[in-house]
Amino acid sequence: MNGGDPVGGRRAVLEQVFIEPTVRCNLRCPLCFTGRGDVPRMADMTMDGFTRAISELPADCRELSLYNFGETLLHRDVIDMIRAAVGKGLSVSLATNFNVPSRIVQEVVGSGLHELIVSLDGVTSASYAAYRVGGRFERVVFNVRTFVAERARLGLRTPRLVLQPVGCRENHDWPCTGWIFIHRGAEINRHDRWGEGRTPTSHPCLPHFKNTGTASPGAQESMVSLTQQARRLG
Repeated sequence: MNGGDPVGGRRAVLEQVFIEPTVRCNLRCPLCFTGRGDVPRMADMTMDGFTRAISELPADCRELSLYNFGETLLHRDVIDMIRAAVGKGLSVSLATNFNVPSRIVQEVVGSGLHELIVSLDGVTSASYAAYRVGGRFERVVFNVRTFVAERARLGLRTPRLVLQPVGCRENHDWPCTGWIFIHRGAEINRHDRWGEGRTPTSHPCLPHFKNTGTASPGAQESMVSLTQQARRLG
């Protein structure tokens, strides 16, 4: 914490903080506490509460992450929250399942957000649905395309886009995710990233991929055909 007891002779600094505006979510992902119904219901954070929270952050704090277990884009004041945090000089990131109306997607692009992390777990509806229960693959693809098109139209370099999967047996095609958008004309730029996934360590669907996003030996044999399949989707 800023201004706390010295650590190793140096002042401790709070550089990043997580604030979760809502614990509500529109999906039922099996590894998520919210998706399993383990998170108690509670009211969304108010705009006044958010403003007070960021006003109390120490001057050393530079990064704000607006996510944890809820779908932040369901919050009615999320765009105002992003703008308020950016106005305070914070670099703001947000993670989303992107199963939201395209109107919100366009507003996010112009909000001043620095990084948008999109959970996208496959290159087909079937592989995506294995983990994102209740989500629509086609909706996410459409929203990503809308996002990059709007960013290009506005001439912006940010928000940076990160396509982040949770790798498991059923969605072993996810390293090919980037091909979907490249071959559909989406102008994903050099600051964007995809395929840097998280692999669960304790789940019935055993991981095929390491945390580095590298296919395991058992999955590497299918990568050529999967890449061709992803290209055909364009």
